[in-house]
Amino acid sequence: MQRILEYHRFAEECRKLAQVQVNPRHKQKLQDMAAAWDMLAIERKSQLDEKKPDRERRASVGRRRTDQSSN
Repeated sequence: MQRILEYHRFAEECRKLAQVQVNPRHKQKLQDMAAAWDMLAIERKSQLDEKKPDRERRASVGRRRTDQSSN
């Protein structure tokens, strides 16, 4: 999750820098960079969401094993 927040921060910084650019090419490059950072954040969140059910499943299996060994 930390990485996602960092990517969003980078994107916001690029947008702020783009606002003060006079050169249209530089402005566009910074806007493109912001979009790329946002995409990385979205992809990372998607990856974490895909792994989430697997982690939850393993945790519940671990709890069941602990419960069974206490009997």
